[in-house]
Amino acid sequence: MNNIQKIGGLLAKEGRTIVYGIPQSAETDNVIALWLGDGEESIRSLHDKRRAEYTVIETAVYASDYLSGYDLLLELKNEIGNAVKSTVAIMFMRILASEYDEKLQKHVLKAQYKIIE
Repeated sequence: MNNIQKIGGLLAKEGRTIVYGIPQSAETDNVIALWLGDGEESIRSLHDKRRAEYTVIETAVYASDYLSGYDLLLELKNEIGNAVKSTVAIMFMRILASEYDEKLQKHVLKAQYKIIE
């Protein structure tokens, strides 16, 4: 099982839909998308003495209501933070700028996490 699947398993709860990659449709709220981000952004951010690239996982919440989407994004951050000790070493990096997906008619709220292996 890879790291994206492990994180997907951590976040899977009743009423949530987990999608790997960019969703093509989002009929319901609480759609959570997971994909690999750009590892270049995380180089040497842990004060490494040598060049080290870490895997970056991006999460995105697709929600009709911006505030409920933001609340879910923060809830995911807390759930991942609490589960780190027992599953995979992951560190919260940042919340990214939100956007609106015209095709899906949803607000897209994103965060990045660094996988430390």
